[in-house]
Amino acid sequence: MKLSAPPPPPPEPNDPGSPTPDQQPAPGGEAPPAPETPAAPGDRPATWPAWFGGADFTLAVFTVVLAFLAASFVARNSDLFLHVAAGQRLLAGTYAPGSDPFSYTAADRPWVNHSILFDVGCALLYSGNGGLLVAVKAAFAAAAFGLVIAIRKPAFPLWPWAAVAAVGVVAAAPYLHLRPTVGSLFLLAVTLLLLFRLPHRAGSWRFPAAIGVTFWVWANVDEWFFIGPAALALVLVGELVQRRGLAAPGTPGPDAPPEEPLAVRPDVPTLAKALAVGVLACMLNPHHVRVWQLPFELTGARELAADLRFKQLLLTPFDSFYTNNAPLGYNHNGLCFALLFVGGGTALGLAGGRVRVAHVALWVGFAVLALATVFAIPFLALVAVPVVAGQLNAVSARATLTTWGNPRTRFLLLGSGGGRVVSLLGVLVACVLAVPGWVHPPANNAAFARRVAWAVEPEASMVKGAEQLQAWRAAGQLPPEAHGFGTSLEFANYCALFAPDEKVYANGRFNHHRPEFGDFLTVRVGLGLVATDEKPSPRALTDALARHDAEYVVVHSGPGDSAGMRRAAANTADVMWRTPDDWSAWYLDGRTTISGWRTAPGAGRPAFAALRVDPVALAFGPGVERLPQGSVQPVPPPAGWEDAFVRSPGFPPGAADEATAWLRYKYAVQSHARPRLEAVDLAAALARRVGVPAPRIAAPDGLPLSAPVLALRAARRAVAADPNHPDGYYALAQALGDPDLPLTDADRTLGRLTALRQCLERMPPPEEFKLGVYTASPTEVAVNLAFLYLGRRQEYGVLNLGVPVGNLPAFQVLTEMGATGAVVEPARGRFARVPALSQQGTAPPPYYLLPLDVARETFQRAERYAQVEIAEAKTREDLLTAIRGELKAFESELARSSNAFETRRAGKKLPEQVVMALQFNLTGEALKLLGGLNDPELAKEFGEAKFQFRLIRAALELALGRLEDAAADLEQVGGDPADEKARNAPGIAEWFRWLVYHRFVYEGAYTEAGQVLAALDGPGTRPDQAKPVRDRFDPKFFVATGRKVEMWGETAPFAALLAPTQYDLLARVVGPSAALNGFAGAPGYVPLRNDLAGRVARDADFFYQRGVLFLFEGDVAAARRQFLLTRVPGTPEWGLTDYRHARAEAYLKLIDQAEKAAPRK
Repeated sequence: MKLSAPPPPPPEPNDPGSPTPDQQPAPGGEAPPAPETPAAPGDRPATWPAWFGGADFTLAVFTVVLAFLAASFVARNSDLFLHVAAGQRLLAGTYAPGSDPFSYTAADRPWVNHSILFDVGCALLYSGNGGLLVAVKAAFAAAAFGLVIAIRKPAFPLWPWAAVAAVGVVAAAPYLHLRPTVGSLFLLAVTLLLLFRLPHRAGSWRFPAAIGVTFWVWANVDEWFFIGPAALALVLVGELVQRRGLAAPGTPGPDAPPEEPLAVRPDVPTLAKALAVGVLACMLNPHHVRVWQLPFELTGARELAADLRFKQLLLTPFDSFYTNNAPLGYNHNGLCFALLFVGGGTALGLAGGRVRVAHVALWVGFAVLALATVFAIPFLALVAVPVVAGQLNAVSARATLTTWGNPRTRFLLLGSGGGRVVSLLGVLVACVLAVPGWVHPPANNAAFARRVAWAVEPEASMVKGAEQLQAWRAAGQLPPEAHGFGTSLEFANYCALFAPDEKVYANGRFNHHRPEFGDFLTVRVGLGLVATDEKPSPRALTDALARHDAEYVVVHSGPGDSAGMRRAAANTADVMWRTPDDWSAWYLDGRTTISGWRTAPGAGRPAFAALRVDPVALAFGPGVERLPQGSVQPVPPPAGWEDAFVRSPGFPPGAADEATAWLRYKYAVQSHARPRLEAVDLAAALARRVGVPAPRIAAPDGLPLSAPVLALRAARRAVAADPNHPDGYYALAQALGDPDLPLTDADRTLGRLTALRQCLERMPPPEEFKLGVYTASPTEVAVNLAFLYLGRRQEYGVLNLGVPVGNLPAFQVLTEMGATGAVVEPARGRFARVPALSQQGTAPPPYYLLPLDVARETFQRAERYAQVEIAEAKTREDLLTAIRGELKAFESELARSSNAFETRRAGKKLPEQVVMALQFNLTGEALKLLGGLNDPELAKEFGEAKFQFRLIRAALELALGRLEDAAADLEQVGGDPADEKARNAPGIAEWFRWLVYHRFVYEGAYTEAGQVLAALDGPGTRPDQAKPVRDRFDPKFFVATGRKVEMWGETAPFAALLAPTQYDLLARVVGPSAALNGFAGAPGYVPLRNDLAGRVARDADFFYQRGVLFLFEGDVAAARRQFLLTRVPGTPEWGLTDYRHARAEAYLKLIDQAEKAAPRK
């Protein structure tokens, strides 16, 4: 007996003829009379509790709810856009069934589109964010499981049906995409309902007609429609065998006895008629007999499995790739499938002669189908509900209750009640777990978890790439006869909707494009997109592209791909960019790359060169999109399991990939040009020796200056799109590290340091880190951050320099406190680090802040990440050895500093301890001590210097990259009315504003930074103290004479006879140089002239910096105006020629060049 399937509960009000709660059903289905005399407690007859019926109904309702929630997730499958596009064309009359409106390779072949009705439905329902479409899909999935539960006869308990359906929902959940297969799932449920529940009269055509309509709709919804006729055929064969060769468990038809809970309603002749009508109905469409086409998942060529994209389509439950992969089959969904498979087979096997052959045939047929492809698992899950639950009903119908004193009866009651409670609680828990997507397979990236949501989310990169192709087509830049080769079927699916004029090589119509997949795989292998044991053949790649007259190739890899696939796509793009003789970069955004191709230099069509990407126009053209103003977001706390219910992790921002792509493009182009430039330089040197004209070659014009700006803007957009995702900050650090970006070394270092720390702080802790989720490697980020803290330079050997902050105005107070040091070369020729205070009065060398304790913590963090991030044992050990070696290199210095600090801090107040910690290079310890400023009691120790130490804390936080903490401190300092007097004190006010300026620059608020810079360092902010003297000074004589001191010195005595001046006297008495440079307080020509020239240069430098800030934020027109202000007319009376700022002139040239070019979006 099967305890999981108890006897029927008391009937519900709509179950006429069923026994009442005070009656015990007999095995034959009739209730015995109620006892007439009271019995002893142990002899009192037991009855099924009245609450069983309500519990079963509740369980069934929540099972349907679970199905709805499991199917309610964001639709991201690219083939959806292919269906929407086909539906739109059908409705518009631009696509006739049987033709191919999407490709150029199969345009002469009829396309058997099994999803005509599905396509039209998608086109009608797809609007806004697509939420309605997803909700309708979820409703159909829920209805499918609701219909199979409705097959249950009222005289039998509902519990087994709901319980088996709940297991089936979890098993089918991974495959409930917004695809036509959901339609097949629903129509299969309709077919089963018609088979096992629809009342039937002998000779009636109602059942065949219902089957005909169902199958006609099905054949126009999904290519899996054949399982409908197959299911009917299996039942028919089973009934024939049952009637002809085996004893039936009960009489079929409407008068079947209640002990057979799943009788086949139609008789054999009616089944045969229905099958014939259904088969004919399937062919009542434009494709006629061609409609009989098996899905690619069942018939696909296994040799294509070398490509991971095809391998996932051809999976079976026996594949180790499926059984060993948690996102595929090694999960609770796979367990539920195994439970259905084994449990269903067991239930049928143990039933013996009491089971119908039709049930066994139906079960075996769908079990074999599920073993052939994992995509048939939902169909088996649906068939399992009536077949398995019916058998459990049959077993439970034979169970009888006696008296309460019977142990077997008590066990039955306890098992039935406890099983219902457990089942109901399980389904309720599953409904709750469906909200964060936990009823689905675990995703490597939590952003792809299938949370309950109703929306369609196209991938922005593929949309932009497809729209770019459409724009070229619409503008005539790509003529209709120009063919492309897409190495991504997903991108080709997007083109159907977002580039309607684009004819692709192949897309997601796998059966239709079966002949194209041979060359498709050849090209992917040749480009290095598919890993093989053999070396890719360039000749095979060229031949495949030439066969299809391809003018361009599209390569795409998005965040949903594995890390290996993303690296392969990036490497392919790099190879294309390094070989401009064969490839021409047309479009790039980090995920999608479109490159023109030609068989040989000079053989390309006009579009090959005409569509080449123009970084100058994109960076400096009039159509540049302005950046959103940057802002600082606090580092989010570590996410707990409960966070999955209230928020969804963000996707990797696409702009981060774009930023790194621009840098890779720059380096690839320069690496190709570098050998040629070096050869030209050598040839030019030889030419000069022999006196012939030197050859010349044009370097990539404007690329070195434009690519870093594009990368920086893209990185800033990535951070703005998701301030909590580490990849945006990683891309920002890479962009800031480009030496051609117009930044000082100090700002570049501090900017990179800040971005790397922001990236690292947003990484999950090492114990929660998963490979392949982030582009950034936390180990790499931590190591690079630690090296920036140490400032190691090759020319100084192993000497730690630190962070170059001491010469920036915002950090000069650290130098005054002795917190920074300088690297000098004493007489013995060995470099050493000395305190900056000891260098006062001399020419200031670069000053550095050396945070030894913070660098140690960062290296230790890198060590922890390396242990979980690096999978290969030897690589991991080598990296750990290198990290530990770096730690050992400065551990002794850190230990000496820590011991000296601990020894001398005793008895010192907090301000003294802070200064001492900084002087011993314990910056982290100093910040901990400065945390006492937040404690009212400890803050008293700082006295009147409290405000100054608060600014010191902000300066240290900026120097260490703790931008979030620094921003909070500066906002508190700037907004506290009690600090207004201290804030505006001489010296303090300027220091505070410089800190605010650096804060705005590092967070990307370039507009605010420019405004602060104008108030701090604008032309009107520096008094011209030499102007009164300069106004009284007459430089004409010196300008006319020039700086030829000797000539003037010879003529000075004669000039004194004619018109003696003080300069003539100085020249005669002291010497000509005294007259030029001044003497004994008298002004000289050279100092006054140099002061005027210096002011001109400083003003021009301010306008240049202001223009750079405008350029960063994308306001090219304002940047141009500022750069033009760097052009200062000469001052002839002082001998000064027109001033030109070299870098500003370079950017003005590029802006003018971009205005002349037609920007292509």
